Amino acid sequence: MRRRAFVASVASMLALAWLCIPVLAAAPGAAPPEVAKTALAFAGALAKDDLTPPWQLLSSKTRSHMNAVQWEQAFRGRAPSRVPSGNDLLRALATAEQPPTIGDVLLQDGEALIKVSGTVRITQNLVLVKEGGAWLVDLAASDEINSREAARVFMDAVGSTSAASTPRPVRTPESSLPMLRALLVPEAKSYYVLNASVQGDRADVTLACDLPVSLVLRAVRSGPGWMVDVSRPIVNTNPMSPDPLREAAESNIQATCQDQLRQLGRAFQMYAAANDDKFPDADRWVDQLRPYLGEAATALHCPADKTPGVSYAMNRNLAGKTRSTVANQQTTPLLFESTLHTANPADTGESWPSAAFHMAGNMVLFVDGNARPVVQKPSFSVIEGPRLSAGQRPSAQPERPKAQLPQRRIVPRARQPQRQPAP
Repeated sequence: MRRRAFVASVASMLALAWLCIPVLAAAPGAAPPEVAKTALAFAGALAKDDLTPPWQLLSSKTRSHMNAVQWEQAFRGRAPSRVPSGNDLLRALATAEQPPTIGDVLLQDGEALIKVSGTVRITQNLVLVKEGGAWLVDLAASDEINSREAARVFMDAVGSTSAASTPRPVRTPESSLPMLRALLVPEAKSYYVLNASVQGDRADVTLACDLPVSLVLRAVRSGPGWMVDVSRPIVNTNPMSPDPLREAAESNIQATCQDQLRQLGRAFQMYAAANDDKFPDADRWVDQLRPYLGEAATALHCPADKTPGVSYAMNRNLAGKTRSTVANQQTTPLLFESTLHTANPADTGESWPSAAFHMAGNMVLFVDGNARPVVQKPSFSVIEGPRLSAGQRPSAQPERPKAQLPQRRIVPRARQPQRQPAP
């Protein structure tokens, strides 16, 4: 009896479950697969800057207010988004839903480089409407929701900043500093459906993208322990890089070299100001600059240079010339990384290193004071004349008037008398 009762109860439970299956499948608010497919196709194409497929997925109401050309112009004319700084990314990573991972450490020159990685979730809202059995995007309704969300995240960020020095309620990670996530929207390329709901002929879809973020922090010794150095910039690295710590170390060395050349550039300016705006002698430029170097006296050697001595050479073509008469100051090298390593290295580019000192190239200080890495050896020629603006080329020299040849005086020949025929 007990066995029969147990079997009967199990059968009744299975029957009840079988009856409930259609009810669960048709529960109100469940989104059909077509909704997710349309939303992903629309957002994915826009993220890849392909505007043709999204135009085909717009509702008739949306397309009645614009044509395909206006649709493309609206997106092509978007204001460029600000690229988040390393500090912005760090704050976004610190408030992410999943805590960041603290990874490998590289010790170099009394400094510790620490890899920090994780993901930041980016969300987008879409409203779809059903037309003729198909789900299409209602752009106006979607823009209304997203613009309200933009205002909300802005006010939330302002509130977080203004109340930073006063006690405030604990904020959830989802609402903490959301503006920093908004800055990362252009980086989101691959979305998935976070949630979707349907009410009648309208579907509300929230798409999400988990964007990988990889940073490198710098730490220095502090007594017996270590402390993250907030005075040094945070290094953004490629999350797909095979060795982000080495990449960050190289970036650190390159930044140091660039800063050293800028210091030397200021010393050149002070020397010129005290010497009738002239450059020093090429064979004595280090000696002549020493009174103006101050703390920059150690800035003559690049950390990436494995050979001791002065790492930078002066452009010999500038020796003794007046600084203000150099027309192409933006493109004329003043100092460049060199293989000479003498006390006062100088030439016209012959010692340009064939194997660059840095991954981005050899560092060059130009006459205008700008220092940047250069891959190919620039021209060391000096053009004198009025200073040229960026991108401007020197005008062609006016042609000299051709020398006027003296006109030859033509003297008419005497008329010969006609010979009379013989009788």
